[in-house]
Amino acid sequence: MRPPARVQNRESIPEPVDPVPAQAVENLMNMLLDADFFITSGGSLVSKLRAEVVERTVDEIDDYTA
Repeated sequence: MRPPARVQNRESIPEPVDPVPAQAVENLMNMLLDADFFITSGGSLVSKLRAEVVERTVDEIDDYTA
């Protein structure tokens, strides 16, 4: 049995609902697997590993475009 393929790209949702409904996440993951949405060097993804919410804060110091 080969190890699960690692997806390198991360997808973001700019303004997600809070809290994120676990059932909605699972439904989306199932739809992506069923559609063979991701292309990996190891072949098709066949199962879910995890879903996580990652938060980050960006503080702009200065804008040099002007």
